[in-house]
Amino acid sequence: MATRRGFTFIEVILVLAIIMVVGVSSVVFSNNFLIGESLEGTFEVLRSDIRKAQLYSMNGRNGSVWGVALRDGRLVLFIGTGYEYRDSAFDEIFVLPRGVTLSGFDEAVFARESGQLGASVNGIRLQTPGQTLSFSLTREGVLQRVE
Repeated sequence: MATRRGFTFIEVILVLAIIMVVGVSSVVFSNNFLIGESLEGTFEVLRSDIRKAQLYSMNGRNGSVWGVALRDGRLVLFIGTGYEYRDSAFDEIFVLPRGVTLSGFDEAVFARESGQLGASVNGIRLQTPGQTLSFSLTREGVLQRVE
């Protein structure tokens, strides 16, 4: 009587197919997770840059007002009354992650002592292919999420 040793070809193919399905689904789930995290991270960077520009203006850092602008997929923290009139030697630049877009926002410049904006900015959106964050920027410089 002969005893069988090892695996049949069908068993090997079946195991490989199961490993491939698990591998592909884990790549898809991890990619969606990373995109969502980059959206949240970008929101936090925007919030931080806005707060920093506001504080710099309130303190009169370098004797001027400060602002934040969106240009060519980059957030730019700048010194001056507007992006076009800035001193680029003081620019702090954050490049938006690939796949993340920011719309509804051009620039915000804060008043020297009060740290307020001239007007609120509504309809700001951060987007990835599968996710959107909507928010507004109040006159006081606070980002508020809009559901």
